[in-house]
Amino acid sequence: MEVESCREGILRRQSVVEVDRTPKSCLHTRVNHRHGTYLAYDKDACRCYDCCAAKMRHRYRVIGQACGLVSADRSREHVTLLLSVLTVGQIEARSGVNRTTIRRLIGSHRGAPRSERVERTTEAALFAVRPVRFGPEKIGFVDGTGTRRRLRALMALGWGGVWINAQLKTSSATAWRITVKDRPVTVQMRDAVVHIYDRFSMSVPPPSYGTMVAKRTARTHGWPPPLAWDDESIDDPSARPVEVGCDQVVDEVAIRRMLDGDLHGRLSRDERQFAVKILALRGENDRAIVARLHVAEETVRRDRRALGVESTWKRSGT
Repeated sequence: MEVESCREGILRRQSVVEVDRTPKSCLHTRVNHRHGTYLAYDKDACRCYDCCAAKMRHRYRVIGQACGLVSADRSREHVTLLLSVLTVGQIEARSGVNRTTIRRLIGSHRGAPRSERVERTTEAALFAVRPVRFGPEKIGFVDGTGTRRRLRALMALGWGGVWINAQLKTSSATAWRITVKDRPVTVQMRDAVVHIYDRFSMSVPPPSYGTMVAKRTARTHGWPPPLAWDDESIDDPSARPVEVGCDQVVDEVAIRRMLDGDLHGRLSRDERQFAVKILALRGENDRAIVARLHVAEETVRRDRRALGVESTWKRSGT
């Protein structure tokens, strides 16, 4: 097929330049250049169709090496890994590679075949991007998992939709859509939600009708409060909230502040046991729990026995 294509191209140009297509024998005595190779075209000046096709193959190969074209397999695997954490827009912003190139690389660009080779500079730019959710980009869309969880946690504390809309300076429909639907959000929206979450997740709103509605909505949907999330895992789609299942009336804000080291007072018995169970489910050993809650060693062991949580005190010294 390649020889036929070369033959057709040569025939189209014959009307302009007449070239002798008769196969020529090798002119050298010490070597014998075979027909259909680039050496026969170059050294023996043979312009038969087979040698011209070999010359074209050699030219394409040289051009590819000069441009630094490499196999796209490694880049495709890396982009697939990045897409489990980032959006195409984030990858484009961090790497400088056009999103059309990225989509063609993974075969998701409509009407275009999947790329088999990419330039070395493109490969290097893509491999410079790490699968980290919070990056330097200031525009575009990002994963909305952490934003959605923060808004739901604020509602579980009682911060209502009207208050959230006022803080985000957006419409009620937009805020509610972000809260309930699994979709990307803009960088500006993500940063705004992080700001109000860090500021108000350790305080409760004054009692009002909106507070009651927000808590009832969160309870109906099963949305966990801020206490159920670690700051390191709230943005991870694979992370799950801590299931505490405590029936006592406890001050979740006081417990969260104690766990974060911002409160140095004393918790009630129910609140202390609540905190012990949370820390145990997070993998903390007894020594770490004692340091966080400022209680005696025997108190932690007693609470563990009452809650049916295995003690790790013996392993804490290793």
